Amino acid sequence: MKSEVYFSDLRASARRNLLDKIERLMEKGGFDDILKKNRGALVAIKLHFGEKGNTAFIRPVYIRRIVDHIIKLGGNHSLLMQTHFMQEQEVTAYHISELQ
Repeated sequence: MKSEVYFSDLRASARRNLLDKIERLMEKGGFDDILKKNRGALVAIKLHFGEKGNTAFIRPVYIRRIVDHIIKLGGNHSLLMQTHFMQEQEVTAYHISELQ
């Protein structure tokens, strides 16, 4: 069975910024319909918060928009950290809670 894949380029304008594109991807992908049918559902968001000097992570402002969208539709969220050994920086629950 083939899955539908949704893509959005990184081009942005005053009318269509990247944060708005994230919400549109969620709507087009059927995310809104799923949450509306399952009000109060727990949505797990698996991510990597990054580490000092690393650019290969999703910036918190984008995660915030996703979380706000989930809350707006009546869902609950849980941020799940994908962990690995960090040599120079310790990520604590305090750092993670700043996103919530």
